[in-house]
Amino acid sequence: MSDNDDILKRIREQAYAQAKGGNGGVPPPASPVELGQQCLGDQWLRPPHLELLNRELVDAASGKLREAGYDGLIFLLPPGHGKSTLVNQWFPVWHIGTHPTQNIISVSYEAEYAASWGRRARDILTECGERFFGIEVRSDICAASWWEIVRHGGGMMTASVGGPLTGKRGHVLILDDFCKNAEEAASPTVRQKWWD
Repeated sequence: MSDNDDILKRIREQAYAQAKGGNGGVPPPASPVELGQQCLGDQWLRPPHLELLNRELVDAASGKLREAGYDGLIFLLPPGHGKSTLVNQWFPVWHIGTHPTQNIISVSYEAEYAASWGRRARDILTECGERFFGIEVRSDICAASWWEIVRHGGGMMTASVGGPLTGKRGHVLILDDFCKNAEEAASPTVRQKWWD
C-alpha cells in the first residue's frame, strides 16, 4: 500500500466515524496543519519548523504578508523535513477548500513529480472536501495535473519547469524542487534558461 493509499484509508475511517457520530458542527480546519491533524490524527507530527511554515502559509493565504509588503515566501529546508508534504499536499487542499474560486499552480523539475503532488491533493480533497469545506472535485476535470472544483472554478494545475502553463492563471504559485540537483543549480546556462 502506498503512502497516499494509507492516507486515504485513514481519511475514510475518520469520515465514517464522524458520519456515525456527526461532526458536532465543527468548523473547517483553520490551517493546513490542522487539516493534516484531523485527517491523520497521531500520524501527523507537528514539529516547530512545520508550525512556523504553517503560520506563514496561513498569513500568505489571508493577505497579511502582501499587506506587509511581501510578494512571496521562500522555504529552505533539507530534504525529509516535511516541507513538500505541507506546501504541496496539505496547503493546496486547505487553500482551495477555503478559497474555492482560486487556482494553485505547482511547478517542479519534472512533470510527473509535480503531478504526484496534484494527485495527492486531489485525492484528499475528493475524500474530505465535502465534509470539511462543502466542495467537491469535478468529475470531468480531475486529472492529477489539472483538476477543478464543482461550481466554483478554482483548482490546481501542475507542470514541469518550462512546461505548458502559457496562458494559465494562478492565485498561488508553488515552486518546489524546481531544480533537479546541485549540478543544475550551479549551471549558469540552466539558471538563465529558467529565468528566460
